Amino acid sequence: MEQKRDSSLGSPPPHSFAPQGCARKEAGSGVALYSSHGIPCCGVSLRSVTRSAASRAVVAFTVCLAFVGCSHINELKSRSWIVTGGEYLNEPIAFDAPPGFQIADMNGNVHIYLDFHESGSIVLPGVQSDPLYGRWRAEGNIVTLALDSAKYEHIRSSTVLSVRFNSAMADSTFTTEPDTSGVDDPIATGRYNEVMKVYRNPFTVDIDDDKLVMRSSTTTIRATMDHTVDKLFEGL
Repeated sequence: MEQKRDSSLGSPPPHSFAPQGCARKEAGSGVALYSSHGIPCCGVSLRSVTRSAASRAVVAFTVCLAFVGCSHINELKSRSWIVTGGEYLNEPIAFDAPPGFQIADMNGNVHIYLDFHESGSIVLPGVQSDPLYGRWRAEGNIVTLALDSAKYEHIRSSTVLSVRFNSAMADSTFTTEPDTSGVDDPIATGRYNEVMKVYRNPFTVDIDDDKLVMRSSTTTIRATMDHTVDKLFEGL
């Protein structure tokens, strides 16, 4: 006589992981598999499967974002950029061309360059000021800009030494202490505090072909890749 199967077990539904001869018994969000004799065949937790899949998706998405961010940063520092415009608090920024001897392009334009050096150094375009020695740092797709305090201190110290040397040459008795109060010290005087408002908030980096856009909570800077070197070798 055929033994009657417990109706509470039933047959495994379609797409079940149950092997032949096993039935599925649900308890909470887990799924346990039993034979017709009540002996466990195996145990599979749907919650664990779901969590594992979700974790893999999050990791893959994070890696993708990190890869895109790193690729932008590598592009950022591998080429020179020509600043084409920008806004601070929705008002146009009037970037100042660097002082001294400059080479204009065929249209008579003197370019304002933005170079992200591998060492972390950068010269930030002046805004109603001379250019600023700065430092840049990248975390993912975020770039932070700051004044290069060490650079300015080195310049100040070198100037003080020069003043003292010249004074010693003029006064062989070394009895007169030279006046170094007039030596430029932009960090101590806060000369660049106002212009650094344009640069101080972290920027996101977006590069599309040869166009660069950097955006912070207050500032947008747009630039285009410098193709001067490429044009020099055109047709060769």
